Amino acid sequence: MKYFISIAALILSLSLHSKVYDQQFGTDNFYSAKTSLNFIKFEIEGTRAKVFPADVLGMAKRFSIKINIKKNIVNSAEVRFKVEDLDTDLAVRNKRLRNFCFNYEKYPEVTIKAKNYFRLKAKSQNVKAVMTIKGREKPIMLKLNSYKNGKKLYLKGSSELSLKELEIPDPSTFFNKVSDKVNISFSVAIDL
Repeated sequence: MKYFISIAALILSLSLHSKVYDQQFGTDNFYSAKTSLNFIKFEIEGTRAKVFPADVLGMAKRFSIKINIKKNIVNSAEVRFKVEDLDTDLAVRNKRLRNFCFNYEKYPEVTIKAKNYFRLKAKSQNVKAVMTIKGREKPIMLKLNSYKNGKKLYLKGSSELSLKELEIPDPSTFFNKVSDKVNISFSVAIDL
């Protein structure tokens, strides 16, 4: 019984003074998402001759973030977005991305969860995370800057990923070839 009470007291003390913030972000279209201060974007470089632009910029038009903070330590952080909210500003490419690359009817959501605690500090730090994509968990490393200013918490980060490592089929077409590298970046201002 003493053991049970000790564990309960420990769990209670860990949850005291921690606060969970759960916030939604969203826009109606690609251009609003592209110019928003709160964003998740992915960039893939085109590999063909630069006669016509081949680079791909994609935006998550809507996403959510849930973060648990105790003092200046982030105990957990999770980002979620629906595959149907990914927009590259070209309907044909969006359809191919959602159906062929992500199989969004079977796997409608992508999540990114921090695997370890991290401190709120403006200095860049590496944070281990797991991306769940197409029903599979993939380890990733995020470069993260985080700081508080008044009633706002700012998180900015990036990661360089590989389509092959994520087991996403190459989205290249005969007319538009892309590299294997995907650069993902994000920025959010969370109300405290």
